[in-house]
Amino acid sequence: MDIIDLQRPLLVFQKQQTALLFGWISVLSICVAMNIEIIFVRLLRRSVPSILAKVQKWAAWVMFLGIGLAVFGGLLVNPIWAYTFKEAGYSRCNTVIVRANKQFFNDAWVLEPADCYDRGLKQILHEDHGKRGFEKGARYLEKKHQFLQSREAVHNPGAGL
Repeated sequence: MDIIDLQRPLLVFQKQQTALLFGWISVLSICVAMNIEIIFVRLLRRSVPSILAKVQKWAAWVMFLGIGLAVFGGLLVNPIWAYTFKEAGYSRCNTVIVRANKQFFNDAWVLEPADCYDRGLKQILHEDHGKRGFEKGARYLEKKHQFLQSREAVHNPGAGL
């Protein structure tokens, strides 16, 4: 939540990363099942005890659950993030502000909805669509908003009091 508390003018949410967090479920369960197999069958050259065979079976089911969550987990978690961003005052850009091939995996969220149509921001995000580009885009919007606020203060010195 720290990034939301900072109220950066641009957040780029990588949708697939939340689903990948569920991948650890599969990795751990595969490790359990494989280690039981390796220890008993390969090293000790004995059959797997029935209790550990049940553990292996459960680990296999948990592995499939983890794979399912890694593939479809974003459908569960991403709406929670979207709600959190909206509550913090962000608007989701429905424009192609992020490169089209990155649009499927990333959502751009801005504090000012008009920024979704900013050509300068679009150019920055299209030229460098990685983390560095997202940071550059956020700095660009911060400078833009500071400039607009200072210009507004010069043209309307009594406004905002």
